[in-house]
Amino acid sequence: MTTAELFRAAPAGPLIPVDIGHDRYAAVTDPRTAFWALVDKMRVTESIADDTALMREFRDKADDFARELHALRFELTPSGVYLNPTERCNLNCTYCYLPDQQRSGGSHMSAETLLASLASLRDYFRSVMPDGRKPRAIFHGAEPLMNAPAVFEAIDAFADDFVFGLQTNGTLLDDAALDFLTSRNVSIGLSLDGPVAEITDATRRTWGGKSVHGKVLRAMEKLRGYGSWSVITTCTTENLPYLTRMVELFHAAEVPTCMLNTLRCTLPGARGVKPADGDMAKAFFAALDRT
Repeated sequence: MTTAELFRAAPAGPLIPVDIGHDRYAAVTDPRTAFWALVDKMRVTESIADDTALMREFRDKADDFARELHALRFELTPSGVYLNPTERCNLNCTYCYLPDQQRSGGSHMSAETLLASLASLRDYFRSVMPDGRKPRAIFHGAEPLMNAPAVFEAIDAFADDFVFGLQTNGTLLDDAALDFLTSRNVSIGLSLDGPVAEITDATRRTWGGKSVHGKVLRAMEKLRGYGSWSVITTCTTENLPYLTRMVELFHAAEVPTCMLNTLRCTLPGARGVKPADGDMAKAFFAALDRT
């Protein structure tokens, strides 16, 4: 049977089969609770039959899952927001979760739209947060410094209403941008995927194939001593053996906070460099021990 025929033959029930484009696995999910699991693609029908271990365990906890999701959707009070002021990025990272066409030719948010968005968010947060407590607003990407004029205008316009942060690949963080951000106490997040250029360059380059490793190191050096910055390393098959060296590099550079992040496998590029779970766990804990 074809994959489509296997999925059509699956019994009607709470778990719905989803083809995720993997050669071996499919997903099954319950939209009501957001529960999901991976199953053998060729055994979808029998995997979600009533008497399987998966279905028994799911039914035992389905009500708990539903209550948890309801709480996450409707019972939490947000205290921060991420804003993407542009669809574009000057890098073409192998594992990026955003489509190529969007990053290479997408649009910038206008300053007017960004200011209007923050005004609406300010009014909302004032209605749900205690007096005297500012919400956090993080400019994220793609690469927010591709639209730096709008971002900087927004930071100055709402300096009294938000605590601002900016996540950047670091390549556009020149002296002028650094002076602006640090003088306004904006938290700055960078990305670096290797202790040396060869490892970083395996997954993070410009659209023209140029290295970005040196630029990020220079930005890190300029931020040394600043109180609010961090570095993210996205863990891939290319840098997994070097995570302890990454920790050592961050320590030497006096990085206040570092994060070793797993991949978002939304696009084939990311799935192609995703480490096996066991290998990821072993390397992560080795790096944690090194800290």
